[in-house]
Amino acid sequence: MPTIQIPNVPDETHTVLRQRAERAGQSLQDYVRDQLVAEASQRPPSEVFAEVDERVDNADLDIAELAQAIRDGRPRR
Repeated sequence: MPTIQIPNVPDETHTVLRQRAERAGQSLQDYVRDQLVAEASQRPPSEVFAEVDERVDNADLDIAELAQAIRDGRPRR
């Protein structure tokens, strides 16, 4: 498994992360690794928006059909 080293971490940042790790009952290394894994598992909004833009650009959408589909999907009052 690869290793990541991060030099020049500000003292305050190191302190906050160490405290959070202690509260979580983890070593600093385990805590930071878990945070990195969680971060990497979530797609950033820019990536999601780019995918939506690509799908819209590749779709043959008729605005009237789209508006009707939205109305059809709404609950009746």
